[in-house]
Amino acid sequence: MGASEGTYKKVIELLGDLKGKRILDCGSGKGRLAKIIKEEGGKIFACDLNARNFAFDIPFKKTDLNKTLDYPKNFFDKIVCVEIIEHLENPFKLFREINKILKKGGQLIITTPNIENIKSRLQFLFKV
Repeated sequence: MGASEGTYKKVIELLGDLKGKRILDCGSGKGRLAKIIKEEGGKIFACDLNARNFAFDIPFKKTDLNKTLDYPKNFFDKIVCVEIIEHLENPFKLFREINKILKKGGQLIITTPNIENIKSRLQFLFKV
């Protein structure tokens, strides 16, 4: 289903100044958030399990987020994981990998849907 535009807007707000910052969009899907980050001046990198869905001219790696992330240590200033953590078999492995590739003092933003609200429950009911 993907994140809402409101979620992307909030993530961009929380990221703050993007100019010249190396940012990884983990679980980037089609790349909508990565595109916004690029437009805001960030040096964006994207990864996702399904490369076929990625639609933009941005550095992309096909990546299983349950496994090792193939990026240099202390490489990224900021990392975002928007509505992906709930899909992983091993989210703790991802946290350990992020700890390796995120610079000391870097910023990590993780979002996950609130499945307890009525809108989410109704969407689930009609999709199953």
